[in-house]
Amino acid sequence: MAKYRVEQFSSAIKDNGRGYDNLFILCKLINSSGNSALREYRIAPDERFPDLNALSQLIMVGFNQAKVAEKSVEITEYKERTYLFLTMPDVNNGQPIQVTGERV
Repeated sequence: MAKYRVEQFSSAIKDNGRGYDNLFILCKLINSSGNSALREYRIAPDERFPDLNALSQLIMVGFNQAKVAEKSVEITEYKERTYLFLTMPDVNNGQPIQVTGERV
């Protein structure tokens, strides 16, 4: 898992271009070497998280807590299955959550 500090982030639920709503997370992340990267992730509803609004709130709480407390988030991309694993402070007792998504 890659660990990042969160500098900025935003989220929006919008059409993915195929007629389905997805959650888009845009974030500026700083890696352990101090290098920054602008990343966008697209997350689709699934059986684990069918409500995109609730998922958006969960991720926003975790990213905001990481930003305010200067803690790290961990993001792992499992490209073969289109999964993201997110570990965020104060979310899911520090355990990763699995979502259906990818880096855009």
